[in-house]
Amino acid sequence: MKKAQLFLNENNINEFVLINPFGSGNERKLNKDSVNKIISAIKEWDKSLSVVLLSAPDTRELLDSMSLTTTSISHFDQSDSIYDAIAIVEKAKLVVSVDTSIVHIASGFNKKQIAIYKQDKVNFSNWHPNSEHANVIIAITDINNFGEEQLKQALI
Repeated sequence: MKKAQLFLNENNINEFVLINPFGSGNERKLNKDSVNKIISAIKEWDKSLSVVLLSAPDTRELLDSMSLTTTSISHFDQSDSIYDAIAIVEKAKLVVSVDTSIVHIASGFNKKQIAIYKQDKVNFSNWHPNSEHANVIIAITDINNFGEEQLKQALI
């Protein structure tokens, strides 16, 4: 909890959207273009919000290599455990995540969220977000294959 609050204070972040671009396995990892598509849609939706990118210790370098941080986009690179991730999810105004535990954590906090799932009926029926605050985007064939219009509709 302290790491998340310290990070937000140090970066002067109040209201923010949390983006979790990576899940387990390559089929649950967004590429740089997809992350940029999400950031652009968020900024178009509400310019006042900061964007915080979440990574785990094993995906930190991958996210850093995408060079996405700016004055309004920060990388919470201090998440060393699920507890750090839980703390930052709890503080977010909106959570955008691929199919991972972050979806379920956001559901537990009743957070507005956009959950991105690859088209897989069995997986979705078992692991869909159990929340009335979740908008789901189903990406056809590949997690990165979702449209900007789907994203914009999910933000409304």
